[in-house]
Amino acid sequence: MEDALGFLRELKDRGLVDNITDEGKFVSALESKRGVYLGIDPTAPSLHLGNYLGLTLLRRFIQRGHKVVVILGGMTASVGDPSFRSKERKKMSLEDIELNKERIRDEVKRVLPEAHIVDNLSFYSDLQISDFIREMCSQVNISTLLSKEFLKDRLSRGLTLAEFVYPLFQSWDFYELYKGKDIRVQLGGSDQWGNITSGIDLIKKTVSPDHEAVGLTFPLLLDSSGKKFGKSENNALFLDQNLTSPYVVFQYLINLDDKLIPDYLRKLTFINLSEIESLVSTSSPQNLKFTLIWEIFKHIYDHDTFEKIKRVSGVLFGKGSEDLKSGDLLLVEGSIPTVYYKESVNLSIALKDLGFSSSNSETKRLVSSNSIFLFNKCLTDWNTTLDESISKDGYLILRKGKKSFGLVCFRC
Repeated sequence: MEDALGFLRELKDRGLVDNITDEGKFVSALESKRGVYLGIDPTAPSLHLGNYLGLTLLRRFIQRGHKVVVILGGMTASVGDPSFRSKERKKMSLEDIELNKERIRDEVKRVLPEAHIVDNLSFYSDLQISDFIREMCSQVNISTLLSKEFLKDRLSRGLTLAEFVYPLFQSWDFYELYKGKDIRVQLGGSDQWGNITSGIDLIKKTVSPDHEAVGLTFPLLLDSSGKKFGKSENNALFLDQNLTSPYVVFQYLINLDDKLIPDYLRKLTFINLSEIESLVSTSSPQNLKFTLIWEIFKHIYDHDTFEKIKRVSGVLFGKGSEDLKSGDLLLVEGSIPTVYYKESVNLSIALKDLGFSSSNSETKRLVSSNSIFLFNKCLTDWNTTLDESISKDGYLILRKGKKSFGLVCFRC
């Protein structure tokens, strides 16, 4: 009991609990190491940083010895979750859903190799529509469903029948996992409370009033402007390097509002809480950000990419270029202002092409004020010639001030 209560206390202290349907049942599920699941609809070709929060929460249950399941919503993605959305989701083709599922499956395996991955489409492959209506729809009270907050707003704006039945499909997921895979706990972001409680209502009616099902919602991860991470907010930081380069994720986190860092450290890392408090009180904001970045990156990227990012960030934030290896700067090409030349170029021209200077006179002013750096070496001659002989594998990094970086590439 004490171990279970301690785990729940830690989740709360980390800010990972928004609501729990029944704390007593949750503690019982912890004590008996019952199964836990999280659902993800493949509405994009990659997971994003907000999804990663849910996966780290699953990791905490794995560390306690729980079986965890990740549901890929092959069925629910084709319907579209209306929860707290101002308009209907754009319909997806079955081909796109299948492609997204495969990509997300690979990402989940990389981050959580111990997780069991189940496509909820399998729950419906042999289910007759008449059976679904008899076993599922007959248990749903329309008035109860319409009273849930996640549907109220959409109802006033216009709600399609497909969206209306979405909670029924997610409820069926929980029902199937409860019956067939010994799953007792469903996790979800705070916007999933209505869908989760609908599933528990179904289990209560069809399995037993004395059921063991319980739901836990966690606060959504917010950016510096208070918006949740996600596709609908156009601020998704995807885990797929082809959609969001590691450097862009790095830059986002290094520029994050200092006030958010302790919260991110508690929620997204596995550093002991007492150690986090010590770091917060003794470390500079930048060092805290580096700690956060490395703790996240070592889980979402392979070791080689992780090491490359560390070397490149060292050059960008204070070290020389001697530690750079061939191919490292490919990570930032195109992610920061990048210009290409076939032959040597004057510094003033490169700065103008990068958008760092508008004229020779401005270049002279920037150089005289010690504001222009080449691989962290302050330049003193505004007429410096840049060529491949002083590059690293054909790349030069120019910096204006403290945070404006540009890449010069020499290509034949």
